[in-house]
Amino acid sequence: MIYKYFDRDGTVIRVEPRIGANDEAYIDMRHGTSSYNNIASIPRDDAPALALAILEASGIGQGDCEMADLADAVQRLRRHTVADAEAKARADNEAKLDAEALTFCNALRVAEGLEPYDRLAQHFTPSRWRAVALKARELHAKP
Repeated sequence: MIYKYFDRDGTVIRVEPRIGANDEAYIDMRHGTSSYNNIASIPRDDAPALALAILEASGIGQGDCEMADLADAVQRLRRHTVADAEAKARADNEAKLDAEALTFCNALRVAEGLEPYDRLAQHFTPSRWRAVALKARELHAKP
């Protein structure tokens, strides 16, 4: 189980891995004795952010929380979601840089009458093409 929340009125919210799907989690909610209802499926990587949103919406982690364990969980989830967002941004930037580098590499290959590459890793000097792409970004950013 990824996350389970109970409130004083008997409402339960669960966020769990989706059976048979490695990259999804699902959200269930029930009130009192009613059975769980599958509300939505979300990418598993989004589950910590969802848990954080639920905790924050319920007022936990606002500084005056009497439940130290939950307040600690909120802080850990905040750190995790920030670190995760930063890692995703870095990976996205690297993928874009590789695509730009491949464009420059293939422009030269086509100009020389050669077949373009499908991916940058095929070229024996990908770091040089990434440097070209970075310089192009720098030049493009200048007024």
